[in-house]
Amino acid sequence: MWQLKALIRLVFPAVLAGLLTLQGCEELQHVKKEAESVFDGSNETKRRFKSSGRPGNQTDRERPTHAPVAKRSRSVQESSIPLSAVSWSGGQRLLMAVSPVSSSGELLPAQKLVVDTGSSTLAFCQSSFLQEAAFESTDYISCNQYNPGGDPTGYWGPFVQGDVLAGNMTFQKASYSIMAFQENMPCKDGIQGIFGIAFRQLDVAYPAGTTLPNWYAGGKASCPEAAGVVPPPMIQQLRSEGGVEKLGIYWSGQVGENQGRLYLDEAAVTNEHYDKSSVLGPAALGEIGWYDITVQKIQLGGQEFANFDCDPNTPGKQCIMDTGTPALVLPPDVFEAAAALIDFGQPASLTFYLPGASGEKDVPVSFDLIALNNMAALSKGGVGTNIILGLPLWAFYYTVFDITDQSVSLFPKKQQTQPTIRPQSPMEPTEPTEPTEPTPQSPQQVPWPFGPFTGPSPWAPIPGHQPGSWPAPVGGSWPQPSDPWEPFGFERKPAKQGEGRRMGELPVHV
Repeated sequence: MWQLKALIRLVFPAVLAGLLTLQGCEELQHVKKEAESVFDGSNETKRRFKSSGRPGNQTDRERPTHAPVAKRSRSVQESSIPLSAVSWSGGQRLLMAVSPVSSSGELLPAQKLVVDTGSSTLAFCQSSFLQEAAFESTDYISCNQYNPGGDPTGYWGPFVQGDVLAGNMTFQKASYSIMAFQENMPCKDGIQGIFGIAFRQLDVAYPAGTTLPNWYAGGKASCPEAAGVVPPPMIQQLRSEGGVEKLGIYWSGQVGENQGRLYLDEAAVTNEHYDKSSVLGPAALGEIGWYDITVQKIQLGGQEFANFDCDPNTPGKQCIMDTGTPALVLPPDVFEAAAALIDFGQPASLTFYLPGASGEKDVPVSFDLIALNNMAALSKGGVGTNIILGLPLWAFYYTVFDITDQSVSLFPKKQQTQPTIRPQSPMEPTEPTEPTEPTPQSPQQVPWPFGPFTGPSPWAPIPGHQPGSWPAPVGGSWPQPSDPWEPFGFERKPAKQGEGRRMGELPVHV
């Protein structure tokens, strides 16, 4: 097997020199230094933590042992992570404070990361972590593109393994990425990265070859051919605990600190938000990359819509539950019907019918249309877009994902009095014009709807990969002894470059 270090030392400087000559950019010099520090193990962190060879080549003596983790009773506080909420770039975001462990064993400053059930990679914007964090290098990089149809957005950076802390919980040997280069990612206004908590099919690794990913004009990146998928830290944590794997997500619907909480395992069903007497479901849940659902039909003000053909393996047909999208994204015909009802000030319920987990009757998930309008929580899908139950879902429901049972249960929240806001007619997004002074006869219009990730630099955590292309592990028990990403496995992927990528099929309308 070729040695990455030697090739990087020989080829990398020449490649970067050419880039620097063409770009004349001091930032690339900064990227060069940090990328070199990752790949050649020059800093103290790498000398201390880097293994003598690739994990897959370790001898039995060198290979770390992973004894079964004994399941113990833990309090709700121990098994949950506080979340904050902010209004950013046109919508609300759930954030989690995450701290990598430094080479001295102390915690580095906590980073506020967007909590995203629509992607699977944990990635830090803080490039200095390449020097400061304690981690073990790998032979892979993360190369992700986001926000299809919008401003060029994405990043690349090395995949590493190290401990990170969130709340009272330590994620041991978590696979995460540190951005060596990023464009328009959530790396400003107090937001410092993304914590994707979906499944492994979206957490794609690429070989760290002799050339860096190219970021062409217009935002299209040229990533290496994918090598496989890695275990996302949140799913890895659930599996390490053993027992029934549950994930509960709560959000108050308000902006501020401690407005939400993420519950793991039994804490998901033993907290104050879990009320078995009011449960809706369980509904069937897919786990092919996203938290995908099937929508049998939608009812709206006496009208019924069907034939959505939800399919996580077909581009443009995915129906997902996504905390990273700050709106309910509706098919165009449903959106137009909602717009007409709101235009006439007619109250109505918007109800999604999901199939029961065990074939029982459909599970109705209802919203008050006027309340959604007041929240600016609806967005019109387009070509290649199906249905996204975005973050506003959690303003109305506490959800429990049962990973083992492949189901999701929803618990209606006691609704507080809605603010008195004059309902506005939905309008299609238009080019900005010079502001005019409102008159009594023409009240100021509130922009509606706020599509996902509006603002000067729209950013949408829509994964750039189409699940289903990656083979699931076959044969043997999990973990598989030959997996270089122990103990949860590295799924190798022989698919062609760009195969199944979701960039062109799922535009985000702003």
